[in-house]
Amino acid sequence: MKAIVLAMGFQVKGTLGLFVVAYRLGLMTQVEIDQAIARLGNSSVRLSPRLVVWLRSQLNA
Repeated sequence: MKAIVLAMGFQVKGTLGLFVVAYRLGLMTQVEIDQAIARLGNSSVRLSPRLVVWLRSQLNA
């Protein structure tokens, strides 16, 4: 599916990438993102610690 979407010219973002976009557009605060990450961490979604570090670096850039 990802290959098809990319072939159609769409840019693919995961959940954390969407958080970065929402933050940059002023749709989410850093506190809201931290809360969302905590909720995801308490669910069946597996978050790579490396990706969480990346997310935080993007929010502070």
